[in-house]
Amino acid sequence: MEPFIRISQISKSFNPKKEEMVFNQFSLDIEKNELLVLFGPNGCGKSTLLHMLAGLTPPDKGNISIGNQPPSKTKVGIVFQNYSDSVFPWRTVKENIGLGFEAKRTPPTEEKTNEILKPFNLLQHQHKFPHQLSGGLKQLTAISRAIAYDPEVFLLDEPFSALDYQHTRIVWVEFLHLLSKLNKTAILISHDVDEAIFLADRVVILSNPPAKIVDIISIEFSKPRNLGLMQSNKFFQYRNSILRSFEKGLK
Repeated sequence: MEPFIRISQISKSFNPKKEEMVFNQFSLDIEKNELLVLFGPNGCGKSTLLHMLAGLTPPDKGNISIGNQPPSKTKVGIVFQNYSDSVFPWRTVKENIGLGFEAKRTPPTEEKTNEILKPFNLLQHQHKFPHQLSGGLKQLTAISRAIAYDPEVFLLDEPFSALDYQHTRIVWVEFLHLLSKLNKTAILISHDVDEAIFLADRVVILSNPPAKIVDIISIEFSKPRNLGLMQSNKFFQYRNSILRSFEKGLK
């Protein structure tokens, strides 16, 4: 069967002379309902790849298809790294999430909105405006709005980076539960090796630019997952493998 997402021989440069390549003939296949984590050094092109998958910027060469369609014709939900700029300051949490329903032209009923608010404990904050929220709550609002949009693919750029240590781990569990319930494909950027292992079906380790795939590590923990996995020997083995590959990618 064809992979759900196919990235074929893409090249990308932001230098007018095309001398400094971010990607040079880069290829990657992603399966339907897979959660794939991109892990690599700063500036290696992870966010650029997400933007190309969202159809926000085209590759200079090569092709990207999602379900045999170009990204521009695919329903994609993206959560940007600069989440503070992506939530609308004149809308409450509830109204920001309602924008996801509006975008898919579905009336945001109380029941549907509450289903989105509950998993990340946003019900108690639903009438607050962004300036009244912590960075973590703004981030969860942006994620919840993407869920309300009900896309075919979630693209998430460090979506949990503003959360505190304890809350982050609780949200990981809820996020995996939601993705499983919705049967969605997700591509997530992370700089946290524990987060990458806990969430991913596969972790793709990228090199310094032009980005190459140093390694792809399949995470064989079954789902649903619990936080106890992080104490297992297998978890530490994955951790060491990813960090070794990360070091190789820096050379």
